[in-house]
Amino acid sequence: MAYFFQVLETPTDQSWIERVSRYVESDQEIEVYRDLGQVPRMKVFQGSKDVEQLKKYELEIRNEEFDVTIGIPTRDIRRDKTGLIEERVNDLYDASITHWTDLGSGLIVNGHLADCYDGKKYFAADHQSGKSPVQSNLLTYTDYSELSIVLKTNPTALEFANALMKVIQHFFTLKDDQNQPANERAKEFVVQVPINMMAAAQAAVSAAFYAVPGGGQVDNLFKNAKFKVEIEPNARLTFDDSFVVMRADSRAKALIRQEEIEPEPKILGAGSDHEFKNKEWLFSVESTRGIGYGAWHQAIKATFRTTP
Repeated sequence: MAYFFQVLETPTDQSWIERVSRYVESDQEIEVYRDLGQVPRMKVFQGSKDVEQLKKYELEIRNEEFDVTIGIPTRDIRRDKTGLIEERVNDLYDASITHWTDLGSGLIVNGHLADCYDGKKYFAADHQSGKSPVQSNLLTYTDYSELSIVLKTNPTALEFANALMKVIQHFFTLKDDQNQPANERAKEFVVQVPINMMAAAQAAVSAAFYAVPGGGQVDNLFKNAKFKVEIEPNARLTFDDSFVVMRADSRAKALIRQEEIEPEPKILGAGSDHEFKNKEWLFSVESTRGIGYGAWHQAIKATFRTTP
């Protein structure tokens, strides 16, 4: 049990999920997030205050009970001389950390099917709120020709770089409900890619040059970029022709994580009824948590097509 708590207290890198989500401590089954719209821009004073009412939004996220439990025979615990039991305990806690990436990946995969706070699908071409125009965070070749490539599931580094640059460019076109730029201060982006695009995506942002069809090469598009791009290969993504770019440096986040009960270890070990009856110890980690969609304008999904 002492080792269990030692593992729980050890800082663990939560990778991309921590950078693109807002973490909230919860104290009830369902958390209701009531948010206000954006503050309007400043105007020339004309003798009296021009008071504007902010648009209100509401989102609910339900906490669910989760656990992971393993059983280890008592004889294996008694005979363990190499620390394997401690490693398994460590893996047990890791499972509670990677669970966040599992939940977050599920939201990304199903973003075109699930509603967000504005009543539209999270990834949709018809977001509209307040004074904003109709906007899209679901891009295809009809939006940018760079998404039409030789083979949609196997882009070259140059093809991926061209597409990625257009998606990042699109972030700066998005408007808030006051019709003001929603991402004008964006400097950091996380790019979620399926494994089949991993090599092309990494080369797109880090290679010195790109090979050009027919011979020759061109400079890397991101070499002198004023923003940071982090490639995150995600084996949990079920699509193979798309990628998702998420802003990582804003107060508003693409996802919301909430936790009512942090990962809590439990053991049925020496002297327990379970050990007496089954000759094994049970190790478990439990948590009560939930996850949901946050700001849609902090994430964009882009889908390639194979050029006819």
